[in-house]
Amino acid sequence: MLQVMVGLLLVLGLLIGITWFMKKMGAGKQTVGGALKIVGGISVGNRERILVVEVADQWIVVGITPTTISALSTMPRQAGVELSPIAPLAKNFSDWLKQTIEKRSATNLAANNAPINHARPGPDNAP
Repeated sequence: MLQVMVGLLLVLGLLIGITWFMKKMGAGKQTVGGALKIVGGISVGNRERILVVEVADQWIVVGITPTTISALSTMPRQAGVELSPIAPLAKNFSDWLKQTIEKRSATNLAANNAPINHARPGPDNAP
Protein backbone atom coordinates (compact mmCIF):
# COMPACT_ATOMS: atom_id res chain seq x y z
CA MET A 1 0.00 0.00 0.00
CA LEU A 2 2.82 2.39 0.85
CA GLN A 3 4.57 1.63 -2.44
CA VAL A 4 1.39 2.43 -4.41
CA MET A 5 0.96 5.79 -2.62
CA VAL A 6 4.61 6.76 -3.16
CA GLY A 7 4.40 5.75 -6.82
CA LEU A 8 1.20 7.77 -7.30
CA LEU A 9 2.70 10.85 -5.65
CA LEU A 10 5.84 10.48 -7.76
CA VAL A 11 3.84 10.30 -11.00
CA LEU A 12 1.64 13.27 -10.03
CA GLY A 13 4.70 15.31 -9.04
CA LEU A 14 6.36 14.44 -12.34
CA LEU A 15 3.27 15.55 -14.31
CA ILE A 16 3.07 18.83 -12.42
CA GLY A 17 6.80 19.42 -12.93
CA ILE A 18 6.62 18.76 -16.68
CA THR A 19 3.59 21.05 -17.02
CA TRP A 20 5.37 23.85 -15.16
CA PHE A 21 8.51 23.40 -17.25
CA MET A 22 6.56 23.49 -20.53
CA LYS A 23 4.77 26.67 -19.42
CA LYS A 24 8.08 28.33 -18.61
CA MET A 25 9.62 27.30 -21.93
CA GLY A 26 6.56 28.47 -23.87
CA ALA A 27 5.92 25.12 -25.49
CA GLY A 28 2.77 25.01 -27.55
CA LYS A 29 2.62 28.74 -28.13
CA GLN A 30 2.69 29.79 -31.73
CA THR A 31 3.06 33.50 -32.33
CA VAL A 32 2.91 35.49 -35.51
CA GLY A 33 5.91 37.56 -34.50
CA GLY A 34 3.99 40.83 -34.28
CA ALA A 35 2.86 40.72 -37.92
CA LEU A 36 -0.81 40.83 -36.91
CA LYS A 37 -2.37 43.93 -35.34
CA ILE A 38 -5.99 44.81 -34.52
CA VAL A 39 -6.54 48.33 -35.84
CA GLY A 40 -10.13 48.85 -34.69
CA GLY A 41 -13.46 47.23 -34.26
CA ILE A 42 -17.09 47.56 -33.37
CA SER A 43 -19.64 45.31 -31.72
CA VAL A 44 -22.68 44.78 -33.95
CA GLY A 45 -24.63 42.44 -31.72
CA ASN A 46 -24.51 40.54 -28.47
CA ARG A 47 -21.90 38.12 -29.73
CA GLU A 48 -20.96 39.53 -33.13
CA ARG A 49 -18.31 42.09 -34.00
CA ILE A 50 -16.42 43.52 -36.93
CA LEU A 51 -12.66 44.04 -36.67
CA VAL A 52 -10.09 45.69 -38.89
CA VAL A 53 -6.89 43.64 -38.77
CA GLU A 54 -3.57 44.85 -40.16
CA VAL A 55 -1.34 42.23 -41.76
CA ALA A 56 1.84 43.55 -43.40
CA ASP A 57 0.64 46.53 -45.49
CA GLN A 58 -2.93 45.40 -45.83
CA TRP A 59 -6.09 45.85 -43.77
CA ILE A 60 -8.57 43.00 -43.62
CA VAL A 61 -12.13 43.64 -42.42
CA VAL A 62 -13.21 40.55 -40.48
CA GLY A 63 -16.66 39.56 -39.26
CA ILE A 64 -16.67 37.45 -36.11
CA THR A 65 -19.58 35.39 -34.76
CA PRO A 66 -19.58 32.62 -32.16
CA THR A 67 -19.26 29.99 -34.89
CA THR A 68 -17.40 31.63 -37.79
CA ILE A 69 -14.75 34.17 -38.73
CA SER A 70 -15.18 35.62 -42.23
CA ALA A 71 -13.04 38.03 -44.24
CA LEU A 72 -15.47 40.72 -45.42
CA SER A 73 -13.09 42.96 -47.34
CA THR A 74 -9.43 43.73 -47.91
CA MET A 75 -7.80 47.06 -48.64
CA PRO A 76 -4.34 48.60 -48.67
CA ARG A 77 -3.17 50.11 -45.39
CA GLN A 78 -4.61 53.61 -44.97
CA ALA A 79 -1.99 56.21 -44.00
CA GLY A 80 -3.14 58.91 -41.61
CA VAL A 81 -6.54 57.36 -40.90
CA GLU A 82 -7.41 56.91 -37.24
CA LEU A 83 -9.97 54.26 -36.50
CA SER A 84 -11.63 54.01 -33.13
CA PRO A 85 -9.71 51.38 -31.21
CA ILE A 86 -11.62 48.52 -29.71
CA ALA A 87 -12.23 48.75 -26.02
CA PRO A 88 -9.57 46.89 -24.12
CA LEU A 89 -10.93 43.76 -22.56
CA ALA A 90 -11.02 43.84 -18.81
CA LYS A 91 -8.82 41.27 -17.15
CA ASN A 92 -11.76 40.05 -15.19
CA PHE A 93 -15.30 40.96 -14.26
CA SER A 94 -14.30 43.02 -11.22
CA ASP A 95 -12.13 45.34 -13.36
CA TRP A 96 -14.95 45.77 -15.87
CA LEU A 97 -17.46 46.49 -13.09
CA LYS A 98 -15.13 49.04 -11.48
CA GLN A 99 -14.66 50.87 -14.80
CA THR A 100 -18.40 50.91 -15.45
CA ILE A 101 -19.19 52.28 -11.99
CA GLU A 102 -16.53 55.00 -12.35
CA LYS A 103 -17.96 56.06 -15.73
CA ARG A 104 -21.50 56.21 -14.39
CA SER A 105 -20.52 58.12 -11.26
CA ALA A 106 -18.59 60.64 -13.40
CA THR A 107 -21.68 61.09 -15.61
CA ASN A 108 -23.96 61.45 -12.58
CA LEU A 109 -21.58 63.94 -10.96
CA ALA A 110 -21.60 66.11 -14.09
CA ALA A 111 -25.41 65.97 -14.22
CA ASN A 112 -25.71 66.85 -10.52
CA ASN A 113 -23.46 69.91 -10.86
CA ALA A 114 -25.66 71.47 -13.55
CA PRO A 115 -27.58 74.54 -12.33
CA ILE A 116 -31.17 73.84 -11.43
CA ASN A 117 -33.91 76.40 -12.02
CA HIS A 118 -36.53 75.96 -9.30
CA ALA A 119 -38.70 78.83 -10.49
CA ARG A 120 -42.10 77.78 -11.70
CA PRO A 121 -43.36 79.32 -14.91
CA GLY A 122 -46.17 81.71 -14.41
CA PRO A 123 -47.13 85.38 -14.61
CA ASP A 124 -44.86 86.32 -11.65
CA ASN A 125 -41.73 84.67 -13.11
CA ALA A 126 -42.15 85.70 -16.75
CA PRO A 127 -38.91 86.86 -18.36
